[in-house]
Order: sequence, then structure tokens, then C-alpha cells
Amino acid sequence: MHRRPCEVFSARAALGWEQDAGEAVHAEIEGFYKQFSDLIVGNPEFTSMDDSFFVNDGVGRAYGVEVMLRHD
Repeated sequence: MHRRPCEVFSARAALGWEQDAGEAVHAEIEGFYKQFSDLIVGNPEFTSMDDSFFVNDGVGRAYGVEVMLRHD
């Protein structure tokens, strides 16, 4: 039986700060973290066409900092 992989789940958190430094300068900084589960990956137990080639067993994460300084 072939089943279609289901949807991916993700959760995100972010914390940021913005500041105008005078009339023409704007600064922003944001830290973020994203967590993913149920990612579609190849099935390591795939042995025949009766098995699903893809499964939702993958996990992952992304994190970082974004910095922007703008002069208007």
C-alpha cells in the first residue's frame, strides 16, 4: 500500500529590537529559532515497491540573528 507523506510541522520563536537613531538612521536586530518535525525523508526500510519510498521521520532546526542598519 502506498501512502502519501503527510504535512510538515514547524514551530518558530523570534525576539527583536528596533531603534531610530536620529532622523535618518534605523537599526533592527532579531534572533530566531525554528524547529521542524515530520520532515519528508527517504525510508531506510524501503525494500520493495510495497513499501513507502518516503516517510515523515525527519527533524531539523534553524537559528540565527538578523541585523539591519538602514540610512533613509
